[in-house]
Amino acid sequence: MAIAWIDDRWVKRCADDGTTPSAAQLRRLMSARTPEAAKIPSKFRKTMFGKCSRWQVMWRVTGVDGKPKLRSKAFTAKRDAEEFKAAIEDDIRRGRYRDPSAGKHSVDECARLWFASKVSIKDSTMSRYKRDYARYVEPQWASMPVSAVQPVTVQEWVAQLQAGTAPVAGSTLRVCLSPRSIRAIVRVVLGGIMGYAVAQHWVDVNPVHAVTLPRITTRDEDMVLLNVEDIERLADAAAHVGKRPDSRRWQNGALVHWQAYVGTRIGEALALRVGDIDFDRRRARVRATWSDGDGAPVLTVPKNGKQRTVAWPSLLEEELWRLCDGRDPDDFLFAAPRGGAWSVRNWRNRIWAPAMRAAGLADSGATIHSLRHTYASLAIKAGADVKTLQAQLGHASAMMTLDTYAALWPENLGTVADALDALVTG
Repeated sequence: MAIAWIDDRWVKRCADDGTTPSAAQLRRLMSARTPEAAKIPSKFRKTMFGKCSRWQVMWRVTGVDGKPKLRSKAFTAKRDAEEFKAAIEDDIRRGRYRDPSAGKHSVDECARLWFASKVSIKDSTMSRYKRDYARYVEPQWASMPVSAVQPVTVQEWVAQLQAGTAPVAGSTLRVCLSPRSIRAIVRVVLGGIMGYAVAQHWVDVNPVHAVTLPRITTRDEDMVLLNVEDIERLADAAAHVGKRPDSRRWQNGALVHWQAYVGTRIGEALALRVGDIDFDRRRARVRATWSDGDGAPVLTVPKNGKQRTVAWPSLLEEELWRLCDGRDPDDFLFAAPRGGAWSVRNWRNRIWAPAMRAAGLADSGATIHSLRHTYASLAIKAGADVKTLQAQLGHASAMMTLDTYAALWPENLGTVADALDALVTG
């Protein structure tokens, strides 16, 4: 089947009586000032003879619904039609073809398809994407064709998000977003939607790639680092709050220690089982994490979809023995009062918040995630390199670890220079 072909909209290839137009008649039509001056017999004339552009290039493509679609474009000169036909065929063969009408798809339509394509991400991540889309992207872009999303208009929107003048669904207040939030909304959500449009050949390029986003400072905007004294005071406070009997409250303090001295995410820590702890090697298997589903926590694979092994220091051995002693391997390591699993929200509200107040840290700005940052800072001071810290924290790449914690590594330029001097002179 031909990819593209040219249709003569004026002259029939064959009349009803079986005759065909002569070469002289066709040459006369090509050179005549007007179609009527060529005196083409009526039996060879089509209905549109002389009423429209003569040459029409037609081609078939597969639509977004998977069904074949017929497309066409008309030309006055046959040479122009032939050149266009050759270009269309080449683009289709090489996968460069973009349907001229594809850019009319709205951003909202593209967003729905993009969400449907994200089958491998966690429910909590999907919820965050949809929340950012509904709150920030939809009010600005939903009804706009994807072809109308240009770098200059996206750049203007970035400035509005930073200044608090961009439309926000459900709010009339001035909302000035941080650089990190803007990057998540623009690069991840809008950029993902437009990337889907590129993959479907609806637009040629992703306009977000040409946009300059606000620079994120080296440290997280919410990065609060606790010292050892703060950690111990917080652990002691956590061991004395909650409704557990006194003999079991200490487990909350053990969880604070675990977070500060091992650095797992809180959802990963609360998903640990007794059988995940290896006392011989001082390792723990991080196989699952708690994730917010549609209103209820669910156990899923850790972030980035990878299980990993983390190391724990010997100072935690006594607490871990107490946590594991006499318990089934499938029991949750940090169990809730009734023996089941804590949800992140419940532990934050019932244990973390009261403990922060009791430890005098309520105004420090520290969150549960700050214990993870604290672990990273302590590990770096202890000599951890980038790859080791990446593996322990479960980051997707060493670059992510560097982007987050680069400022915490000591400046070793002088040490390197002295070592080089000793090597050369020695």
